[in-house]
Amino acid sequence: MSTAAQGSDSTLPIADGVHWIGVGVKSFLNRNIYLRTFKGNGRTANLLLDPGPTDDFDILSKHLTTLLGDVSKVHMVYVNHQDPDVVGNLPYLAKLNPKLNVVASEDTWRLVGLSGMKNISIAALCNDTPG
Repeated sequence: MSTAAQGSDSTLPIADGVHWIGVGVKSFLNRNIYLRTFKGNGRTANLLLDPGPTDDFDILSKHLTTLLGDVSKVHMVYVNHQDPDVVGNLPYLAKLNPKLNVVASEDTWRLVGLSGMKNISIAALCNDTPG
């Protein structure tokens, strides 16, 4: 089996405003990327959870464009941890949307921040290190 990214041809709605964007599902390492859309008071906010590795950007972009109309409509990204299979696409998303907000722990952001995303807004949830 090839380790190249082989994405799913479609997204899977899980609940109202929640989509699984399964990319890399036929590869060595499955990645689970989710899109959560919040609507209220005439406004919409789109949160992408764990945007995946760079190999998945084309299929991720295709799915986001299908669901949102444009990749730049991702307003926030939550990154669970700093591994490349989780955060590789973050610099690409940041270039497409300079107003992107990122939510991560302080320790995660210290490592992700090395990707050259100096002007991105970060909301640190907590420090990963106990104590």
